[in-house]
Amino acid sequence: MLVLLLCLLVLLIPGGTTAGEFELIGSPDPIVAVVGDKIILPCSLQPPINAQFLTVKWTRPDQEHIPVLVHLYSKGRNLNSLQNASYKDRTMLFEGELVQGNVSLKLLEVKLEDEGSYTCRVVKDSQEKETVIHLSVGMVSIPVVSILAVYDTGLVLQCVAKSWYPEPEVEWRESKGQLLHADVTQTDKDPDGRYTVRSKVTVQKTDTNMFTCRVELQGLNQTRETEILVPGKQVDRDEPQSSVQMLPGKQVDRDEPQSSVQMPPERESQVSNGRRGSDSGAGSECDEDSFD
Repeated sequence: MLVLLLCLLVLLIPGGTTAGEFELIGSPDPIVAVVGDKIILPCSLQPPINAQFLTVKWTRPDQEHIPVLVHLYSKGRNLNSLQNASYKDRTMLFEGELVQGNVSLKLLEVKLEDEGSYTCRVVKDSQEKETVIHLSVGMVSIPVVSILAVYDTGLVLQCVAKSWYPEPEVEWRESKGQLLHADVTQTDKDPDGRYTVRSKVTVQKTDTNMFTCRVELQGLNQTRETEILVPGKQVDRDEPQSSVQMLPGKQVDRDEPQSSVQMPPERESQVSNGRRGSDSGAGSECDEDSFD
C-alpha cells in the first residue's frame, strides 16, 4: 500500500496535473479591437511545456459552422498552404516563446470580418486540448461638427459620425460637462452593415462657447469626440477656431509587437488614455456666423 502511494506521488506534479499532461489557458473575456489594429489572441500551455515540436492549430467556424484554417504550426514549421485566403500574411506565432508554452496568435490589420470565435488546439502525443477565444471588432472615425444655422435664440450644431460598427451612441455636452438634449438624432445603416449617425442640437451662448459631440461604442470601450469653439464677442469673427480631441479608450498599442501571455512588464499591451489626435479631415469648422 505504501509503495502504491509513493508511485502516485511521483506521477503527480503541482497543480494536480499528471506528469506529461497539460491544459490550455485562453481568455475568459472577449479580445477587443478596432479595424486596422494588430491584436493577440492569447493561448498558452499550463504547465509551460515546450511547444516547439507540437502541433498548434488555430481555426474559426465559417457561416456553415465548418472550421476554417487560420494558422497551422507543426514540428517546427508553419504549414499554411491550406490557410483561409482572408488570413494570408496576417497571422503569426511567437516562435521565440514556444519553448515557454506560448502558442498565442498574432493577427495583423484586423478587419470587421475577423470578428467571431477562434479555437486554439494543441496536439501532444495522444493528447489533444483546445480553448476558444472570442474576438470583438469595432469600426470608428472622428466625428465632424459644423454650424447649421444661426438664430436669435441660439445656434444649431450638427455632428456627423460616419462608418461606425456596431451602432454607436451620440451625446452632446457643454464645456462644464453638462449633458445637452439633442433636437434629433438619425442613424443610417449601409449595405455593408456600417452606421452613420447625424445628431443636431440647439445651443445657447455660454462662458466659453465650447461644445462637444461624443460618440461611443460602450460595449467595446471605444470613444471619439470633437470639440467646437464657436466665436463670440471675445473671439475675432474673421478667425474661426476649432479644437479636436480624440479619446481612443482601451486599444492595443500599434507601435510594438506584443505577446499577451505571461509577458514581462516591458512588453505588456498599453492602454491609451486621453490621447489627442488630429486626423485629416477631422477638424470642425465654424461659419462666419456666431453668437452676437
